[in-house]
Amino acid sequence: MRKINKTQAKIIAASKEEYALNGYSSTSFQAIAERSGTSKSLINYYFPKKQDILVTALGIHLEEISDYVSSLKKYDSLMRFFLVRVIYYQSFREDKTWVEFDDDIQERTEKDLNTYRNHFPLFESIAEEFPVNLDKDELFVRSIAIYGLTRQLVASFLRGELDITYEQMIEQMLWDTSCMLQLNNYTVYNYMGRIWEEYESLERKEFLFFNP
Repeated sequence: MRKINKTQAKIIAASKEEYALNGYSSTSFQAIAERSGTSKSLINYYFPKKQDILVTALGIHLEEISDYVSSLKKYDSLMRFFLVRVIYYQSFREDKTWVEFDDDIQERTEKDLNTYRNHFPLFESIAEEFPVNLDKDELFVRSIAIYGLTRQLVASFLRGELDITYEQMIEQMLWDTSCMLQLNNYTVYNYMGRIWEEYESLERKEFLFFNP
């Protein structure tokens, strides 16, 4: 888990509350400062752009889920990747504020490379453990492409544009990811058969981006 100090944590928490109430575009540094009990200059010191707060918050959200799955020990990198994805998107699916906010938040975070770097360690772990014939630079480029494809798929699903179940959407997303990483189809097929059984066996934890 990345280290942030108490002031940064207060700023992030306050910004998420402001985003939930007013939307990203209408949230100002001044509003975040007042809600967090800090100053605009202090916020600007830690986060030069408003988008930096958002990207950091999303990265922490993903890391919390990744750390939880990793702490279970019994999963290898590929199953961890699959389970993290299932929990990550389920957390947004169950979060009504996120669904309403989705297009606005994604439009901005997708323009920031740090968004992709937040996801990249998961791809690196798979590349180290499985015979992925990609160097680090190519792996990073493919991870960006995978992120874009995933966002389109998830957004279309949340808008009700796809006549498929949530489980089918996740399986398609993970299959696309596996193909992009050039993983062995037989290996992927076996893992796909275990995803939901493993997911259902997990301790029920809520990972919501916005507080209820």
